[in-house]
Amino acid sequence: MSNETLYKLDWETADIRLAKGRFVHTLRRPDAEMIYAREDELQAEIPINKDGSYSLPDPTANEAVDAKYYDRIVESATGYTGGVPELHKANAFQALYIREIYVDDDADVFADEVPVAEEVDAGGETVVTHVMRQPTEAELKSYRRKMSQSSEIKAGKRGRQLLVTRSLLKTAVQFYELWLERIEGATVGGKTYSQDMRPAFIDAVDPLIRRKVVTTFAGELTSQLLD
Repeated sequence: MSNETLYKLDWETADIRLAKGRFVHTLRRPDAEMIYAREDELQAEIPINKDGSYSLPDPTANEAVDAKYYDRIVESATGYTGGVPELHKANAFQALYIREIYVDDDADVFADEVPVAEEVDAGGETVVTHVMRQPTEAELKSYRRKMSQSSEIKAGKRGRQLLVTRSLLKTAVQFYELWLERIEGATVGGKTYSQDMRPAFIDAVDPLIRRKVVTTFAGELTSQLLD
């Protein structure tokens, strides 16, 4: 397979089609700093009622956040007679991260190396493979402990308690980098993966994709123990 047919990890713009192509949004590639900032904005402080119950955050608040970051990376939007609705902006931004990420059913998740597939397109014609090494027992325990700390209870005003969500994106990214052996089926700067190219390849994988890969991988490791 020639390099020209491999997926370009360092893509610059993407065309996002909504409503079966009626609306087309051309978006620039968000950088990692933007993704981490977005992740922080998506966190919430949720008041806990006296009986211990609480309400989930307003989903439109997250849409507003994604619409804001859409505005920072949009190059063009076609199919509209007026402005682009906030919901459309949010969906277009989120569509950058629609992926099917999985470990094949016939893969040995306890082997020294485990391939995690990332289907870039809906038809599965473009697949990037993140080859992960087997974690040590201590590493997997550390991962499970740290990734369980997604929220905490804090004191709020007038004695009320708050459920405060916490982003674990950077934690997931750290374990992705720790366990990644190589990336197959993709290029950066027209080159395939090598140890010299490792930093460039990792940087080219969006933090949200790195999180999806590592959570899928770790999830398979723990779930297959119960099969």
